[in-house]
Amino acid sequence: MFIQSLPSGCKFGILSFGNIQSWSSGGSIIDYNNDTKENAIAEVMNFAADHGGTDILTPLKMVSEIESEEYKKRIFILTDG
Repeated sequence: MFIQSLPSGCKFGILSFGNIQSWSSGGSIIDYNNDTKENAIAEVMNFAADHGGTDILTPLKMVSEIESEEYKKRIFILTDG
């Protein structure tokens, strides 16, 4: 539901995290459109709590270092920990 509520024309990326981090969508920020939305939903549906603990600092540093004058950054954290 969260992915489906993103506004048209935005860019997004999904970073799963725990003791390790992994980017969905090839590790980049991508344009939000119907194809990328459906791909992201399919990826998220296959997520499992298999990344170990909940190291939240490393992924926050990773996304905070992404800079762009093209768009404003908004970070949403969803965790099971």
